[in-house]
Amino acid sequence: MNKATLNQKLQTLASYPQLNSETVAKFGEILQQLDDWELLRLNPLIFAARYDFPPQEIVDIFVHGAKIGLLDFSFQTICDCGVTEFSFTVLQELPEKDFYCSLCDKPVLADLDDRVEVLFNINSSVKKLAIDPYTDIATYLKYFHSPSIELSPQILEFINSGCKEFLVASGTTHLLEFNALPNCQYRFTSLGFHSLMYLKISEKISLTPQVFTIDLLPSGLPPLPIYANAGQIILHINNQTLATVGLGLYLIDRAKQDELNALYPPKIKPYLTAKILLNNQSFRTLFRTQPESNNLRLNIRSLTILFTDLKGSTELYDRLGDTQAYSLVQEHFRILTRAVQQGGGAIIKTIGDAIMATFATPREGMQAAIAMMEGIEKFNHSIDQELNLGLKIGLHIGSALVVNLDERLDYFGQNVNIAARVQGLAKSGEIWITESVYQEETIPAMLEEQGYQTTQHAVTIKGVEKTTTVFQCQSKS
Repeated sequence: MNKATLNQKLQTLASYPQLNSETVAKFGEILQQLDDWELLRLNPLIFAARYDFPPQEIVDIFVHGAKIGLLDFSFQTICDCGVTEFSFTVLQELPEKDFYCSLCDKPVLADLDDRVEVLFNINSSVKKLAIDPYTDIATYLKYFHSPSIELSPQILEFINSGCKEFLVASGTTHLLEFNALPNCQYRFTSLGFHSLMYLKISEKISLTPQVFTIDLLPSGLPPLPIYANAGQIILHINNQTLATVGLGLYLIDRAKQDELNALYPPKIKPYLTAKILLNNQSFRTLFRTQPESNNLRLNIRSLTILFTDLKGSTELYDRLGDTQAYSLVQEHFRILTRAVQQGGGAIIKTIGDAIMATFATPREGMQAAIAMMEGIEKFNHSIDQELNLGLKIGLHIGSALVVNLDERLDYFGQNVNIAARVQGLAKSGEIWITESVYQEETIPAMLEEQGYQTTQHAVTIKGVEKTTTVFQCQSKS
């Protein structure tokens, strides 16, 4: 590791006022203790848990570290099976609808909630990692599988019992012999080439060896299947590419695999999803100019959306004049921004004296809303009581579309409109939430603990056909 470069980067990192310099120093010490695989796949959430740091603080350090060139980050698609064939450096490269898993032979919905993992790695200026995915088959498989998904021993035993995995060096021929079972299918998969082909075996049994040739080309495996009888099969696999190719031959038994997946689901470790990153204020601020296509359209399955408004701001300007009123409104924005950041969310935009903010979970959104109300109340006590600012908040949860609007990432869709209109129902000092937010198991208890009483209403919201159930949340004090 280049310690001079590392120390220089850490000094720059510590200079950011929003980062804790002591945490940055400890972060730098830990980096020097990690091996190459750990430095290749830095998971901020696992990192925070392992070394006892607040997760939000570590995510901010990772994001700032990527900005100054200490770290790099990528968006990596992740299948239920743990395979990570595709990696992208910018959001616009991500598939809009789905991606195809060559190991499972199925399309996977490419939503940002849990199918796109954000991984960080040490920048090559700090340390060049000595990892070649094609050193051996174990390295190849480790490279293309996420450490965040741990398959059960039962599933691993099932996969390994009917598979043959190997590497084929450039310009060489690999000889593979096996006994094919009658009336079944095998699948050849190359994770590096995102390519697959089938061997379809009939119920007939061949008494003599069957010999076939497979040519590996830059485009991957041949698209057409091989038809054969059961019995001994000899494959001559010619690698006509300029690189080593990893291959796996797998016996297909979808019914058994589905049964095992249901009985023994994989263990999923916490990992930073693209949704969490998009709801991080540091990322939105520091990477605001990251090039994104105007045609960007990405799906988030569950997003918590918060809108605020300031009651009587026009009258405030008329009463106090531009200078004093503007100062009060700006302080109000600082209070809201602090609450959003502490809640792990991000401010998407300001609209006059209002903001739109988003969060990965309803709990984070509700925590921020309550913190906003507390912050405004404390501020009102510090100024002339006749100048009290009145805050109104609305919260909703639902799917949304990530788009690029006016050179910034924004959210679009019916659920965004609903959140804005729910806020419009609130009066000064009130938080209004939809039923989808209230039904999250931690929300009622949180409201009770924070001294809020809730009243249920059935309302008609413009653009929504059915009556909408909402909850009016008022402080008891």
